[in-house]
Amino acid sequence: ENVRYRFRARRSVWDWLIVEPDSIDRNGEPAHSPQRFLLDAQSVLGIDDILLGNLLAELNNTLYSDARTLARRRGYAMSELVALDGITLQSLLDGHPKLLASKGRLGWGTSDLARYSPESGASFELRWLAVRERNCASAISERENWRALWQACLTTEDLAYIHSCLMEQGWNLDETRLLPVHPWQWRQYIVLQYAEPLARGELLDLGELAGDYRAQLSLRTLSGPGDYDIKLALTLLNTSCFRGIPGRYIVIGPALGDWLSELTRRDDTLAPLIVQATLSFSSAVLDSAALGFLGMGAQPPAPEWGTMLAEAREFILRAWWVVTFPGLAILISVLAINMMGDGLRDALDPKLKRS
Repeated sequence: ENVRYRFRARRSVWDWLIVEPDSIDRNGEPAHSPQRFLLDAQSVLGIDDILLGNLLAELNNTLYSDARTLARRRGYAMSELVALDGITLQSLLDGHPKLLASKGRLGWGTSDLARYSPESGASFELRWLAVRERNCASAISERENWRALWQACLTTEDLAYIHSCLMEQGWNLDETRLLPVHPWQWRQYIVLQYAEPLARGELLDLGELAGDYRAQLSLRTLSGPGDYDIKLALTLLNTSCFRGIPGRYIVIGPALGDWLSELTRRDDTLAPLIVQATLSFSSAVLDSAALGFLGMGAQPPAPEWGTMLAEAREFILRAWWVVTFPGLAILISVLAINMMGDGLRDALDPKLKRS
């Protein structure tokens, strides 16, 4: 009650206050410690000591990870950021936009953060286990099969190694489910909590196999080789909660996904909207080129086709290619996008299918 904070701020699109850091003062003195603020506000917020301790721990971890993200991001120009692939870009993003302690990760130390966190940009191998189909709950989409899934996630050498391990146990791959496990989860929980089935040979440890995986912002979702992402169990307190999915939902997940995909494919409203959105890209390309040509688009040295055309007009008779190639790039891009839109219309529009 004897502490007063003053600051300047503006409202964000989420109706949050974006505070100017240097404007904060505490009882007339500059204030820069969020931990001090939580201690001051404990009674007002109604937080007991245990919850406050956990929140401070999450906040400290978040500040540590945010500082590492900011340090990495400073090495990139904006033009370099937009050219990055999705998983690399995720490693440079802030994370949850509406949560204060978005990188709490209680249970991980600095070595774990350096190896498994998104902002580290590090890749790692997964631990693989094998279990008999009759001893687990599993399901797969009707459009997929287990062998094709393993082939997409594992190398030929690893599959041969797995096959030999299964043969030694008298197991058949078609009657077995391969289970990827996060290496931290393996060391911290699986090897301890599943000691008995591991000792009995009901659960086979195949070791860490080839495949560089990198964590997305959600930590549990990993991107790696092939077209599939993997979401793994991770018993870690993050964003102030533990996250888990009951087994019964895992089993019905593929069927639900197939149903939803078919529903959207046949929807009389959604499919044409997808096509229309695709066709709108060609208009965006033309509009961007027109603005660049008029001098209102991206400015040099940023590359922009319309700006290239405008600057090359005086050379049209002496160096025709300077004008021709940017123009061809615009033409080919617009035609390709329109053709893709026509193809999507033929594939998705239910009215055409019925006719």
